[in-house]
This record gives sequence, structure tokens and C-alpha cells, in this order.
Amino acid sequence: HTRPVTLIIDDFHNCDQASIDLLSGILVNPDIGYSFMLLTSSLNTFEFEGFQNVDSTTIEMERLTDNEINSVLFNEFALSSIEPALAKKIHGTCEGNPGMAISYLRKLKDLEILSIDSENGHCNVKDSSR
Repeated sequence: HTRPVTLIIDDFHNCDQASIDLLSGILVNPDIGYSFMLLTSSLNTFEFEGFQNVDSTTIEMERLTDNEINSVLFNEFALSSIEPALAKKIHGTCEGNPGMAISYLRKLKDLEILSIDSENGHCNVKDSSR
């Protein structure tokens, strides 16, 4: 009785060669049985050595526009607006990646660089001169 293996790996492009070798071995090993991997990567994953002969489906996703990133952040943090300078910084740093934009805003909040007032729908960069 076999059980399928499911692996989800984010930022696969950051994997070292030993990890790539291990994962490709799992995918092509007939003794493993069924396996499913969901890999996210900013590069074409199957150009990596060891993945050329793997049966795969690639779904290419476009980066989100600045307005789409704003919509994601508005929904995630219950905001009605973001200061234009902050929005520009987020868009430049995150390059259209919604997960990265959310993490970036959370990190700014955790570092107390940013205050988020979800009740009133505002976020503000704190005055660093204090």
C-alpha cells in the first residue's frame, strides 16, 4: 500500500545543487510511486540540471501591476490608501510579487517603521527624527 508524496517548495531558485539532486531523484525514482511537487521559482525550474526529463506542467504568472499590489495590500491590511512614496518603495522592492509585498509591509510594521491603523484604513511611515 503506497501513499503519495506531496512537497511544496517556495523560491526553488534558491536551492543548492544537493537539494536539486535530491528532489529530481524523488521525481524520477520509480520506487517512490506517486509524487507531486509544487515549486515556485523566478527562473525556469526545469532548466536546472536533473529536471530536464521530468514530466511537468509549468504555469507562468505575470507580476502584478502597482495598482494590483495596492489592492492586495488594501485587502490584507484593511487600508483605504497608501502614501505614494511608500507605495513606490513597496512596488520597487517587491517587483510585483504580492506575497513579498505583504511580508515587506508586515516587516516594516514589526520594526516599528510603519504604523498601520486598520480601523481607519491608514498606514503611515513613522517620523524617524523622534
